[in-house]
Amino acid sequence: MLQCENYSDLEIILGSYEEFVIGYKPLKAEDGMVTLSQSFANHSHRASVRCVASGGRFMASGGADDNIQLYDMKLRKEMGVLMHHEKTVTCVAFVGTSHLISGSEDGDVVIWRSGNWQCEKIWTAHKDGGVTSIAVHPSGKLCLTVGRDQTLKTWNLVKGRSAYTTNLHAQGEDLSFSESGEHYAVLKLMKGGAQFSVDVYSIVVAGVVYSVVPESRPSSITFLKDDFIAIGTDTGSVEIHQISKKSCVCKFKTKSTRIRKIGAVQFSSGEAWLVTAASNGEICIYSFKKISDEEDLGSPKLIGSVSAGCRPTCLALVLAPVDAVQPKVKAEEEEKKVLVPFEKKVTNKRGTVTVELEDSDEEDRKLAKVNKLRNKKKKVQKKQTNNAEGEGRKTKKNKNNVKNRKSK
Repeated sequence: MLQCENYSDLEIILGSYEEFVIGYKPLKAEDGMVTLSQSFANHSHRASVRCVASGGRFMASGGADDNIQLYDMKLRKEMGVLMHHEKTVTCVAFVGTSHLISGSEDGDVVIWRSGNWQCEKIWTAHKDGGVTSIAVHPSGKLCLTVGRDQTLKTWNLVKGRSAYTTNLHAQGEDLSFSESGEHYAVLKLMKGGAQFSVDVYSIVVAGVVYSVVPESRPSSITFLKDDFIAIGTDTGSVEIHQISKKSCVCKFKTKSTRIRKIGAVQFSSGEAWLVTAASNGEICIYSFKKISDEEDLGSPKLIGSVSAGCRPTCLALVLAPVDAVQPKVKAEEEEKKVLVPFEKKVTNKRGTVTVELEDSDEEDRKLAKVNKLRNKKKKVQKKQTNNAEGEGRKTKKNKNNVKNRKSK
């Protein structure tokens, strides 16, 4: 769960099937509602964007073009591209501000050093099917990866090697650590997605302490504090479970039919937001007045939403770096425009303008008379030219006949 001081420090970043990385800035209104205004748009990828993450002043996105695009969010410009993976980059995660970890369908997990962006380590993690998700412990000393080979691997980031491997007997789709790092959750799919569950593990006991089977197929998970976990589903509903009580304490339906990704942020005032990105492009913000382990969670309130005009694939909540360049937020009348990457610009054809002057009838008659005389003169000249050419051809023919008789 992201910690944030003020609303103005937060930016919501989306990746889409349409190859765009799009950012939205929440603007707080007087009535407590939030307006989402587009503040960032980039089309560096040449295929769908599959993952996005931030760390300090840096942001990274991975896509189906096998590349990792880097951004400097302090200067708000592109930094370059990292090319190592041979297949789709499925997940990226920052270790603080010092390193970036990337996973791909080629099965490799790569460690990059922030700043000079050198490749420091390459792990062959999930060769059979590729890596699906990465989660970094809040301490930055270890990370978890899951893949289509139905294994969960723990990596020691201090020593730079694998710690141990756990057989899940299911395909891992998503990972999430709690705020303190005492718990982590794994979204599992069995039998091609016909069966599913969300298992919450404890670092202390090294085992499952709570297993959730949502009413519909889960698509994304995130922790709200240490004791609450939020689960987004394919039917557009969100379930929030309390681990200590081992029960669902809140369930609500969103404005969409399918949730792609969810994210959570807590402000210094105690208020918490749950941000959802749906497959229809709808981005929604739900507010919890206060999240406490001792009190009931209460019902969330929808305080803001916007249609992105695209199909989101991933979501990241980004904190603005200190002394960062302020984004250019679009005006309200421009927000209704849909961002389409392949829209052709239509240019108006140049038309003909006719200007009419006063008292132009007399001038028109004079001009018509002049044109009539000019056309008559051209016809006479053309007739004389044709007659001359005819006489010339006749004279030439007579000369040829005389020459032929003399030769005979």
